[in-house]
Amino acid sequence: MGKILKYMTTIALAAVMLFGTMTTAFAVENSGQVVGNDQKGSITIHKYKMPDAENAFESNTENGGIEMDSLPETAEPLANVKFQVTKMEQDQAGKWNETTISRTVVTNESGEAVLEDLPLGRYKVEELGLDSSDGSDAVLPNEKDDAMVGKAFYVDVPMTQADGQTLNYNVHVYPKNEVLSIEKDVTYAGNKHDSFDMQENQTWIIHTAIPGNIALTNDNGSYDTAKLYKVTDKIDSQLTYKGNIVVKAVDKDYKTVIDELEKDTDYSVEEPAEGNENTLIISLTDAGKIKLKKAINNPDAQAAFLQIRFDTMINKTAKTGEAIYNDADLKFTTAKGTAVDVSVPENERPEVHTGKIAIKKVGEKADGTPLKDVEFMIFDSTEKAQAAVKLLQNNKAGEITGALKVYDPNQKEFTTVVKTNDKGVAEFRGLAYYTNKANEENKVQGDDAATGAKKYYLVETKTVKGYQLPSKYFEVTVNHDSSTATVPSDTIINTKPSKLPAAGGNGTIIFTAVGLTVMAAAGIIIFMSRKKKDR
Repeated sequence: MGKILKYMTTIALAAVMLFGTMTTAFAVENSGQVVGNDQKGSITIHKYKMPDAENAFESNTENGGIEMDSLPETAEPLANVKFQVTKMEQDQAGKWNETTISRTVVTNESGEAVLEDLPLGRYKVEELGLDSSDGSDAVLPNEKDDAMVGKAFYVDVPMTQADGQTLNYNVHVYPKNEVLSIEKDVTYAGNKHDSFDMQENQTWIIHTAIPGNIALTNDNGSYDTAKLYKVTDKIDSQLTYKGNIVVKAVDKDYKTVIDELEKDTDYSVEEPAEGNENTLIISLTDAGKIKLKKAINNPDAQAAFLQIRFDTMINKTAKTGEAIYNDADLKFTTAKGTAVDVSVPENERPEVHTGKIAIKKVGEKADGTPLKDVEFMIFDSTEKAQAAVKLLQNNKAGEITGALKVYDPNQKEFTTVVKTNDKGVAEFRGLAYYTNKANEENKVQGDDAATGAKKYYLVETKTVKGYQLPSKYFEVTVNHDSSTATVPSDTIINTKPSKLPAAGGNGTIIFTAVGLTVMAAAGIIIFMSRKKKDR
């Protein structure tokens, strides 16, 4: 027994030593030994202006810092841009800190600035600004401005190229500059098309870039703010402004940074009216400009755009089947007085549209008599249409629900009951049509005015005297063709009820006379036959 216990104790001690050693081995990082490298390197900064604010300040460091063979045609070199390049050192805790080794360079006419004979290591590259002589300071941070957190990037010399082995000692970086821009969408950010019923609200979303010099820091800590930051939106007469304005700051992915700016404190609103040509105007106050300046410098939640939302609805003047465009403008004036105006590009304007369907009601046959004052309701599902027919069959027309409210040009009003005119035509105006309904949750892009279609269901709720009320519903399709057609898209025929001769009427007299005549003739024939037999 003693030997067994001794043996087990030995095994246990060995296991403890083994696993204890393993735990220690995994817990300690093997940081390796640095081998000295006395070589020198260089950083070449290529400065271009690009027409895409989202890609501004992309440094090319992910490509190993190699020189690019070609650039997009839209790339425009910028001269006289100042950069500060500072050597960084990592402390024992792993945090990178600035050193006193720092140099300032300015780009030449080709947009290039070169720093040579650099000790190897990591460098922080910051853009300080652009000389205002060419007016470009309207879209760039001024050299007087405080450090722009979002505009700094880091470069390692040397950098490892894409093959994972080759070291690049002459690093090229391509920071691109922000451009004052304005974008506009409908329903959700990134969507340009949507279809609606008349009197249904649609939401418009405007995104405007926030330039670094919207507010400049003075030596005493105060700010010189831009003289003007104003967004204007001249709303089409086919749209009716409905309000519901929301103004906030968002990041480059349109996520909220400042939940909502305060009206009259951070911005002012001039609502659309006849006196201002139906124009919505949002103007930032100095407080709003400073708030946005701080937001674009916040490294934890950095703002990229000012977002403005508001609602409209399509009104009865709308041309069905045609796009109703809505653009916007941004007017910006720097603290020095340099003015820049930008608009939503024409080919990027969002649009909404609505549709219609017209039918012709005739009697007996396709080219029969047009029937006036026949009443219809229209539904967006077969279930609702079937329910309406069932109620009509049970003489409960007053209990019908779910009919869509449309504009009836014959009655000149929005109504759920549409009537035929003296030509037998009933027109249902203000119906959305789409195959793909714009949807933010699933990122569904809406159809434009020329595409998309939707089925609706007509129920005749009242006919004219002398005709039968159909015990059925009629499927119709609303699309671009039906919405722009000048003649009815469908014809619906009504029939008259079957007629039987009424008792005591002319029909009875005729039948009686014919019967008596036949009987008299039969009597004469029988009489003559008997007389001949007697002979």
